[in-house]
Amino acid sequence: MSGSHLKAYEEWFERNGYDNPASIPITFMEERDCVLELCRNNGLALQYAHPNFRNDKEIAMAAIMNNPDALQYVSDALCADQEILRASVILSRVRCDMHSPSRAHTHSFLQTTRLT
Repeated sequence: MSGSHLKAYEEWFERNGYDNPASIPITFMEERDCVLELCRNNGLALQYAHPNFRNDKEIAMAAIMNNPDALQYVSDALCADQEILRASVILSRVRCDMHSPSRAHTHSFLQTTRLT
């Protein structure tokens, strides 16, 4: 990504945030680095990414780590990947457990546990 494009990307997100991925300029959604950073901050943004990025394991994992519901936007090929599936299942379970008062320790466990 060129320096000027990166600067434009950073300025746009500084002004608008990551909460409304549908409003992101299409040129950003065609840049791998932009999509990766966006998915790290809003996993569901994967639905707006170019189909090639839905088949990019690093981007898919970033999206799932942010929000396991992003699995629905991952390519069919990556949905069969054991690491992708494991991350989605574990994080979905953790998210459910976090709502249980008897599982208050789950958040700190997630912070210190690697999924791979």
